[in-house]
Amino acid sequence: MPFASIHNRHERAVFDKLKEASARFPDLIGNEDLLADAVCIALNALPAHYVRHDVDLSVHISDAQREKDAKAVSDAVESALRMVQSRRVAGDR
Repeated sequence: MPFASIHNRHERAVFDKLKEASARFPDLIGNEDLLADAVCIALNALPAHYVRHDVDLSVHISDAQREKDAKAVSDAVESALRMVQSRRVAGDR
């Protein structure tokens, strides 16, 4: 069975948003472990929605839902980065 193609539809959006947003969190830049933690935290904050092909999803989602999803991804990534950074700073003390 082709299970390798199954993924959470928010993964790519979270990865892309994290790359963009992480520039505002200099303590995390270059720390792949902490960035991976932030990805997990962000994905866990979003509703799970699994797909096999992203193109299938694009046909079945409205523009309003796309905008809502983009806002949810942005909020989840920002929150995750703040959380990971605050834990890192607290751990440095």
